[in-house]
Amino acid sequence: MKCNICGKESDADTSVKVMKWIISHYKKHNYPVQEIRRVLDEGCQSLWKCKEYEEEDSTGKEYLVSSNMRLIIIEDQDGTSIILGKNDGTFEPISFKRR
Repeated sequence: MKCNICGKESDADTSVKVMKWIISHYKKHNYPVQEIRRVLDEGCQSLWKCKEYEEEDSTGKEYLVSSNMRLIIIEDQDGTSIILGKNDGTFEPISFKRR
């Protein structure tokens, strides 16, 4: 995985480590949602499964990175949220960032 802003490469060897690297690295770039989404969509080709959804006032994409972790990007009238959470049905966030 390579940052599409500064070119730094991750040496992560599992999908969970890649996801954690994406979150921690892009924090340095102030969470640029479009760039994060582009990297995640590229990862969907080979690293993890994705689900898109649309509700009346929000749209989102969920990236299932392992049997116990997921990352969700939600856009609604309040802005964009990036949620790293457990994949156990509780929707319990591990970290949360709103732009």
